Amino acid sequence: PIRPPIHNLEIYEELPDVLLRWNLIKKPVHEVEYPVIDYIIEQQDIPGYHWHEIARGVTGTSYRIKNLSPNHDYFFRIRANTKGGLSDPTPPIGLYRTPMPPKLSRTDVILSPFGNDSVNLSWKPAEVPAYQHLRSPITYSIFMQEYPSMEWMPVANRITQLNYRVIGLKPDRDYRFRIQAQTDSGISEPTFPVLLQRRPVPQMDLYEPHISDIHPTSIKLSWKEGRLPRGYSKSLNQLLYIIEIQEPPSELWHPLARDISTLSYQVSSLLPDRDYLFRVRAYIGSDLSEPTLPVYLARRA
Repeated sequence: PIRPPIHNLEIYEELPDVLLRWNLIKKPVHEVEYPVIDYIIEQQDIPGYHWHEIARGVTGTSYRIKNLSPNHDYFFRIRANTKGGLSDPTPPIGLYRTPMPPKLSRTDVILSPFGNDSVNLSWKPAEVPAYQHLRSPITYSIFMQEYPSMEWMPVANRITQLNYRVIGLKPDRDYRFRIQAQTDSGISEPTFPVLLQRRPVPQMDLYEPHISDIHPTSIKLSWKEGRLPRGYSKSLNQLLYIIEIQEPPSELWHPLARDISTLSYQVSSLLPDRDYLFRVRAYIGSDLSEPTLPVYLARRA
């Protein structure tokens, strides 16, 4: 095989075309150098794996590629046709154009109460791929749950700043808030909810539970101790736990076990060919904590 006498293969977008440029390597004196006659350009249409020739007989060290789809990704590589034969291809270089929705950090929302009827929300900016040319700025939408309702209600949309004050809240209600980013290419996953808590409810650390003793049909699930509301006595109030389960691709959570007084539980009757998610809540009477982050159990068969 002949090593490609090419380096510094670069790609430049000159919409709607693409320009490839490269340099010719000068071989060390101890290596046989075969003069380059011309070059062959090859293309791979992602997600396909087949390489096909799009140009041959290229005599310069640049080539303009036309008629590419604006919403497809591509790889390109070059071979040198030398007097000693055809070289191996260069390492491929990618052109990424597939529109991608923005990516928003799901854990970096800060909630700051402001009086009895409002809160300030702030968050980190969403990210988009560097190759993506946005026709309009990233905007954000805020959604709210008002306890005991589980419905997410829109509060504000098309926000261009990284903070927002929500007003008109009821001082005796608990609220949850989450945020989504939006561009012309789609909508991000929502952030994890942040809680504005007014009722005296127990609290759980957000850390996901721990899985151990994994068998095809059973596991052991353990978690950190929850915290009683301020002013509650351990001697007079027993903190209990409930385990919730989700079976992808379903997004629904349903109770798996309740009235658990310990910090671990043996989960049984699982199907080996299923994936599962588990999370834990603490409760006293009818007052239920926010859930922990979920822990994922991959299929075992």
